[in-house]
Amino acid sequence: MIDTLKQHLQRYPQMQGQDIIKLCFQNEFGCEHMLHAQQKSLQHIIDESQSLAKQEVRVESIGNGLARLYFGQLSTVEAYTLHQLFVWTARTYQGNTDNFIHKLEECQKWLNDEAIDQEIEPYLKNGIHPVSHSEHYHEEYNPHYRVIRSDLAFCFPLFLKINQLRTEKETLLIAIDGKCGSGKTTLANLLNEVYQGNIFHMDDFFLQPHQRSSKRLEMPGENVDHERFLKEVLKPLSQRQDITYQPFDCSIMQLSDHKETVRFHTISFIEGTYSLHPDLIDYYDLKIVTTIDDETQRERILKRNGPDLAEKFETIWIPLENNYFKQLDIFSKADIRCSTKNNHVDILP
Repeated sequence: MIDTLKQHLQRYPQMQGQDIIKLCFQNEFGCEHMLHAQQKSLQHIIDESQSLAKQEVRVESIGNGLARLYFGQLSTVEAYTLHQLFVWTARTYQGNTDNFIHKLEECQKWLNDEAIDQEIEPYLKNGIHPVSHSEHYHEEYNPHYRVIRSDLAFCFPLFLKINQLRTEKETLLIAIDGKCGSGKTTLANLLNEVYQGNIFHMDDFFLQPHQRSSKRLEMPGENVDHERFLKEVLKPLSQRQDITYQPFDCSIMQLSDHKETVRFHTISFIEGTYSLHPDLIDYYDLKIVTTIDDETQRERILKRNGPDLAEKFETIWIPLENNYFKQLDIFSKADIRCSTKNNHVDILP
C-alpha cells in the first residue's frame, strides 16, 4: 500500500487526508459499495461524461489488482462498456475491513503528518464508510473515473470493440492467435468471464500421428488439424449450430475417447496458435493476436511446462509457429495486436 501511496502522492501532491482514506478504501474494497446502485450506474456515467472534453481513457493502478479508469466524453457504446466492467468488478471483488484498517494505519504511520492524523483518526472512530475526494482534490485534479479490476481496465479497448460489433451482428466469432506463452488462453478466459460465451482451443486439434508427415510440416501453418476444426467447429458455429467434437489428448497422442458437446452461443472465442490459418481466417468477426519478447516467452514456458517440454518448444514448436507467423504474415492480418510482457494486456498500434 505504501508504494501505491507514494506513486499517487507524486502525481497528486495536493492529496488531503480524505483522499488518502479514499485511496486505501478503493484499494481494499474496489467499487463493492456501489453494487446496490448498478441499475443507475450507466445513466450516471452518461450524465457525468457529457460535460467533459473528449479524451482517451487512461488506466491508473491503485494496487491490489484494481485501477482507476479515467474518462472524458463518452459515446453510448463507450459508456456501456465502462458500466459493464464497473458492474462486473463490483460483483466479483470483495474486500476485508481489517485489511483496510491495517492499510490505512500503515499509511498514517509512514506519513507521520499531524494534519493527516486529524482526518484519519476521527474517520476510524466514526465507523468504516466510503468517502468522496476532498474539495481541494476536485479543484486541483478534476477526477472523473471508475474503479475497475486492472485486468479488465487494460482490456477496455478489446471490450469496446466487441461491444461495437455486438451492435452490428447477432453472432460473433473471435479469434485469438499469437506466440506460445503470450497469454492467449488467459485473454480468452478473461473476455469470456464477462461475456459468458464459449471458448474453443486449437490445442484440441493437434495433428494425429498419422498426419504428421515431413511434407505437411514443411508448409507454414500445417501443424494443426485446421481441416477438422473447420468442419467440426467453425462451419457449425457460422450456421448457429451446437458443436460436437473429439479433442486431441496429448497424454495418449490420439483423439480422446469421449466427445465434447457445446451448446451454441452468440459469442465464441477461438484461442490458440494457427487459429488465423488462411482456411479459417474469413470466418471471424474479430481477429486478435498476442505477442511477447523471446526472453519472457522462454521464462514463461519453462515455468509452465518444465525443462523437458521447454526444450521441445525451443527446438520444434516455436520454430514452426514463427515460420507460420512470418510466411503467412499473420500479425498484419489482425484487427488488434496485444503485448502481455508486463503481465497485463497492452494494446499495440
